[in-house]
Amino acid sequence: MPLDLAVSRAVQSVQAPWLDSFAIGVTFLGAPGTVIIFAFAGAVRFLILRRPVTALILALTAFSLPFSNLLKAVVSRPRPDEDLVRVVVPAAGESFPSGHALGSLVFYGCLCAAFWQELPRHGRIIAAWAAALLVVAIGWTRVYLGVHWTGDVLGGWLAGALLLSGILALSSRLRRLAKWRT
Repeated sequence: MPLDLAVSRAVQSVQAPWLDSFAIGVTFLGAPGTVIIFAFAGAVRFLILRRPVTALILALTAFSLPFSNLLKAVVSRPRPDEDLVRVVVPAAGESFPSGHALGSLVFYGCLCAAFWQELPRHGRIIAAWAAALLVVAIGWTRVYLGVHWTGDVLGGWLAGALLLSGILALSSRLRRLAKWRT
C-alpha cells in the first residue's frame, strides 16, 4: 500500500484540466462496455469475411468482464480514497484487478492477433507497439484518475495476459483443427 500511494501521488503530481479530459478519453477506450462493443463489432466483421475462428477470438474477449468481476469478488480490495489521492472520476465496486487494464490487454492483444496474418512485417511491429502503448496509457489513466492503485493495474495486466494466452492457445488449436479437417 505505501508503494501504491507513492506511485499514485507521483502520477498525479502533474495535473491540468486538459490532462483530466485526455485521461477520461483514453480510459474510455478500455471501458468494459467499449471493449465488448468493439469486440462484437470485430467478430461480426470476421464472420462476414468467413473467418469464424478469428470472430470467435474477438468474441471471447468479452470473458474479460466476468473474469475481472470474479477476481474483484475474491480479493475485495477497496478503491483509492479521496483522503489519500485525488479522485477525478468516482468509481463504484472493488479495486483489484483493474477491469480496464485487464480488458484492454485482452481485447487489443486479440485485435492485434486477428490482423496479424494480414499485415506485413512492419505493420505487425506497428500494430503490436500501438496496442502496447494504448494498454499502458489506459493503465496510467486508471491511476491518474484516482480509481485504481498501481497494484490493481499490474494485477489487471497479469490476469489479462493469462486470459489472452488462453484465448490465443485456443485459437491456435482451432486453426490447426480446421486445417486438419480440410
